[in-house]
Amino acid sequence: MKLLSVYYTKLLKQIQHLPERTATSDVYLLLGQIPVEAELHKRMLNFFGNIIRNHGSVEREVAVRQLAVMPRDSDSWFVKIVDLTEQYGLPSPHDLIYVPPGKIEWKNIVRKTISSYWMDRLKTEVKSRSSLKFLNVNNITQGKTHNAWDSCGTEPFTSTMACIKAKIMCGIYTLQHDKVKFDRFCGTNSACKLYGKGSEDIKHFLLCCEKLRDIQEHFLNIMQVKLYDCVDVGVYNEILSSDDSQLKVIIDCSSLEFLDESTISIIECISRGYCYRLHQRRAFLLQTT
Repeated sequence: MKLLSVYYTKLLKQIQHLPERTATSDVYLLLGQIPVEAELHKRMLNFFGNIIRNHGSVEREVAVRQLAVMPRDSDSWFVKIVDLTEQYGLPSPHDLIYVPPGKIEWKNIVRKTISSYWMDRLKTEVKSRSSLKFLNVNNITQGKTHNAWDSCGTEPFTSTMACIKAKIMCGIYTLQHDKVKFDRFCGTNSACKLYGKGSEDIKHFLLCCEKLRDIQEHFLNIMQVKLYDCVDVGVYNEILSSDDSQLKVIIDCSSLEFLDESTISIIECISRGYCYRLHQRRAFLLQTT
């Protein structure tokens, strides 16, 4: 199971072009997926449902006997089912075996319960990390990708731009400020290599760097015009008066509850191009300086 889980997680990272150091919870939530072990648990519980509904079968007789006599620390498959029902807060197999639910009813209960359990767990992990304060995961459900991927379609270049945006959302787009954190010998300076002033963190990169000012002004003006058309003046002025609010719009505007889905998709498209243009310019300037 461990090898399968590692392979599955690595595959999801490769699909999104995210580096190995990306937190597992981010990788799953951006694609609206749950761990492979959860999918296995669904199949085990559904198979157990098939067994207990099959009255008179050898498998059902084995289930009754195993559940009655096997200790909790045994390797019995049916004892594992008991553990799973306790983990997910489902009815006990000792009760289910005598009053088995219908096939469709049981499948729906298992699917909803396990999906809810893992989605809540992954979201809690994301919300516990300060580096992900601009990533909104509240609206993510299993099977629905994050707006960053949902809005980019299948055009290859758009997907390439979305990869840069995903790194920024996950807090793994490496800037000088981040390099200092991992420099054990303290030989790295956090100052912006393009401008020479100010610590190059995500705020500096997206809003403040003078060497990127023309790109910033162009795209921020487009986003501001779009916001002005969608919100009242008070909210608009509040967003512009706060750097954190502007970063929220750029990095993940889906957290703004007053925006409808259409506007969120439009702003996401603008910010995706914005982040990619900044990335291109920064890479070019670093190579030529």
